[in-house]
Amino acid sequence: MIHTLLANKKLLQATTAFVLLGSAAYAEAAPQNPVIVGQARFSVLTPNCIRIEYASNGKFLDTPSLFAANRKARFDGFKLEKGAKSTVIDTGAIRLSYSPDGKPLSPSNLTATIKDGSTNGVRWTPGAANRGNLGGTNRTLDQARGPVDVGQGLISRDGWYLLDDSNSPLLVGDWVGSRPKTDAKDWYLFGYGTNYRAALKSLTTVGGDIPLPRKNVLGAWFSRFWAFSDTDYRNIVQEYKQHDFPLDVMVLDMDWHRDGWTGWSWNYKLLPDPKKLLSDLHAEGLQTTLNLHPADGVGSHEDQYNAFMKELGQPADGKTAPFDAASQKYMDALSKEVLRPLRDQGVDFWWLDWQQYPNTRSIPELTNLWWLNELLFRDTSDGGRRGTSFSRWAGWGDHRHPIHFSGDADSGWKMLAFEVPFTATAGNVGCFFWSHDIGGHNGGRNEESYTRWCQFGALSAALRSHSERDPATDRRPWNYPKWAEDSMRVSFHLRSQLFPYIYSSVAQSTRESVPLTRPMYIDYPTQEASYHNAQQYLYGDNLLVAPIAMPGVGPARVGHQTVWFPAGNDWYNVFTSEKFEGGTEALATADINEIPLFARGGVPIPMQPYSSRMTTAALSNLRVRVYPGAEGQTGRSSLYEDDGDTDAYKKGAAASTPLSYTRRGNRVEITVGATTGKYKGQLTSRAYQLELPGTQRAASASLAGKPLIVTYDAATATNTIAVPSRPTSSAFTVTLEVADADFAALRNAVAARRMKGVTGRDFGPMAPKDLVKAALSDDTLTSTQRNEVLAVVGVGVISKNQSPIGANGNSTDVVFTPESVVDGVPRIETVSRSKANFSIGGQSFDLPEILGPDDIAPQATVTVSSVEPGYGFAGANDKIISGYPNSRNAEWSSNQKEGATIRLTWKTPQKIDRVTLYDRPNTNDHVLRSQLTFSDGTTIEVGPLPNEGDSAAEVRFAPKTVQWVEWKALEMSEASEHAGLSEIAVFRTQ
Repeated sequence: MIHTLLANKKLLQATTAFVLLGSAAYAEAAPQNPVIVGQARFSVLTPNCIRIEYASNGKFLDTPSLFAANRKARFDGFKLEKGAKSTVIDTGAIRLSYSPDGKPLSPSNLTATIKDGSTNGVRWTPGAANRGNLGGTNRTLDQARGPVDVGQGLISRDGWYLLDDSNSPLLVGDWVGSRPKTDAKDWYLFGYGTNYRAALKSLTTVGGDIPLPRKNVLGAWFSRFWAFSDTDYRNIVQEYKQHDFPLDVMVLDMDWHRDGWTGWSWNYKLLPDPKKLLSDLHAEGLQTTLNLHPADGVGSHEDQYNAFMKELGQPADGKTAPFDAASQKYMDALSKEVLRPLRDQGVDFWWLDWQQYPNTRSIPELTNLWWLNELLFRDTSDGGRRGTSFSRWAGWGDHRHPIHFSGDADSGWKMLAFEVPFTATAGNVGCFFWSHDIGGHNGGRNEESYTRWCQFGALSAALRSHSERDPATDRRPWNYPKWAEDSMRVSFHLRSQLFPYIYSSVAQSTRESVPLTRPMYIDYPTQEASYHNAQQYLYGDNLLVAPIAMPGVGPARVGHQTVWFPAGNDWYNVFTSEKFEGGTEALATADINEIPLFARGGVPIPMQPYSSRMTTAALSNLRVRVYPGAEGQTGRSSLYEDDGDTDAYKKGAAASTPLSYTRRGNRVEITVGATTGKYKGQLTSRAYQLELPGTQRAASASLAGKPLIVTYDAATATNTIAVPSRPTSSAFTVTLEVADADFAALRNAVAARRMKGVTGRDFGPMAPKDLVKAALSDDTLTSTQRNEVLAVVGVGVISKNQSPIGANGNSTDVVFTPESVVDGVPRIETVSRSKANFSIGGQSFDLPEILGPDDIAPQATVTVSSVEPGYGFAGANDKIISGYPNSRNAEWSSNQKEGATIRLTWKTPQKIDRVTLYDRPNTNDHVLRSQLTFSDGTTIEVGPLPNEGDSAAEVRFAPKTVQWVEWKALEMSEASEHAGLSEIAVFRTQ
């Protein structure tokens, strides 16, 4: 049972309109496209997109722009109705009416009805606010510590979006030019209702296809801002082998070149034979990229200076020609004389790390970032290879230059939590392939957040760890504690094994214009919950991911996450085979070696055996994993393959293998269809391994009437069938008699293991109520452990942001009390913050039990040294871990920095042995050092408090009897303005 408690819920109300035609209206059977009406021109590009132009001089623009690269886009299947006063265009999805009145476009002369399945549709007029917009993305996460503004994207609950392209530069031939300075309007009205996939397909129809990235860039990268030598790089490759981690791309950060921010010449002190190094890396199956900061141009100290200046037609007199990305002559010379020699030595692509002045010198309205992304993509397209850009996001149209990297973000938990919706929402502008600095670029070493970040990275566009020049943040997993290294190995191996599915999904993304990491509403637009679960995303069609973004509890660092399972399918935990019914929401837990990753039931997932070179390993053994499906239904998917590096796929050099699963009772059929299509290097035969998790031991398995050997792993409830190598051109079907696993028993066994991870004690499989009772019999558990004990069986109160981007929206308390666990109906209160009272096996509980019944701070009288205006201090001991920007009343903020004090005084002496301190939740104010003073005269100095404010600094000491406790801020971070606490808890000795 789930109780969702909404506060101040705002419902979007769509206005409606009728389009009235004059009595003299007539329809054209074969309308001309575009349609010109006076000073306006309307081009129907797709059923879901109309280009709207207005030019007072009657001159319209046919030259492509940075965004609208495809001027050939046309949809002629629309209806045109011309009346005495108005012209109406009806595409089937958009009904647009224009009544010229001699004035620019306005609500008085231009309206459109977006057909969304309702009776009247949604009305649009120029200037209408897009209130239901679901967000876009940001150029970068540089210096971000948490949520940032993502602007607007194409997808909106209003069912429409207007993209104003009136001022963007133009693509003139093979170069770029300024748009004429006129009052002309150049708009693109997208109307799609809830058909978000159609909207995205229209985006790429008009703006150009998203190219398929090279396979290598979708794999595992090594990247670090560090002065590595060639010996270091070779050793790193060997270390990856020795520690059993996959690797596909080696990044040479800016120390590859000589001193300076900008550089084009090898640093021979570190890399005496760069060509040999790159050759050796290629021999290891790796691709390489060099970091570029080109803003300072090509100086006289560079090896190619003379050749570059000669090509530029300027004297090599020691002066530096100003860098100008918009100058074709300059950039052609740079490509020919500077970049090409480096590529000839073995550089595969460029990492553009542009952080300087935004606009180009010769075309002020053109950004350096956008045009350099285009040029470096072109530069790497020589010889038929797929162009590769690796750079920050540059705006509309930059979807044609994958992949993107998000910049130098913080290493804290809030940043990890925000990168999840940030990555998914970016698909709304066509940014389908974000690569992040896994673990965060700056902010110090956080071993657990990095470990969880690797889990998220393993299920994103690229698994690329990176960090600043800090010895503590070396991202090589074996430089972390064993528990972290082992967990990271699980994540890296998982990506390697899933790579056939990942690459097939990436190909689908570029083919169908659907994001790889997509918000739930893209596929489930009519299910309201899809708009309120930004903490999760679909990874391709058939995997659902809900990354853990919190510190874990207990020896196995068990964390939790809320997960919504869309209706229409059952979903299965990939690590444990636990079953979750579609149309439900659950509180899911995972220890540090698990990810809340769920597979759609009944649909085959193509996989491969683990390979240390996941992107280049020959798929000689195709693993097909499928979880139990619904009765009588057939689930279908496919494996996509090509050469992985050239653009031959654009001409059809690719192959597809259909996969299907059908179930009738306990009779299951898995079919691997005949592979169609050809490409260079294609295998003509392969072996197969069929895997059926979540099942009992199969009674039989056969292929063409002949029995097959089945192995069964009871621990994972998985049947495995090996099919010997056979021609890929030949389809086959394996038939099994197999029943579903006992999912209740399976879940009990998994819960017992996780409970050990929380408490450190062994438990046998038992019913959830008994498990909770057994776990809580230990009275030494902390309140955090007690909460996680309940989470293991799916019970908890979780505050969840309802915004589609997971930030800046209403927070909702969701109370999880599964009927199979809780006795009867829980009692829920919603005064200030939700509280739930219930019992399990006769034992009573109150949630949220953030600090437990042994916290005696609420019973104390509080005095403080000062209070910031607009705040109070009652929130410091209210057992609510919160504060600005959510609730100022839930924290204490002083009006000073160092020296701020808070004292808790009890009426009678109290015996205590522990204090926990929660910093304020905003990340600007950070306590670096503080002191506890007790009424017995003793003091304890405390180090930095966790900056996010949602985890505590716990201070334990020998039991002491006191009547007051005082906390004092001794040192604050430089950016701090107000010391304070979200919560102080003082615990009675048990």
